[in-house]
Amino acid sequence: MTAVQKAFRMMTEGADVLDALIAGVNLCELDPEETSVGYGGLPNAEGIVQLDSCCMHGPKKRAGGVACLEGVRTPSWSRRR
Repeated sequence: MTAVQKAFRMMTEGADVLDALIAGVNLCELDPEETSVGYGGLPNAEGIVQLDSCCMHGPKKRAGGVACLEGVRTPSWSRRR
């Protein structure tokens, strides 16, 4: 299942849009073969994997972000907390 398929399925089943999108993004973040985000992310110049995430929730007019997270596989979910 792709991220878009997961998010779309959740939204059509009544889930909050932000929760659905984060669930979809988590699929990419947890894929060790995906080197651009999450668990498989490439290390910085010092050899440390640091991850960022940010998003906005239009209906609730809220936004948030996190930066330079280490030891976290799903930075988008961390933002939600």
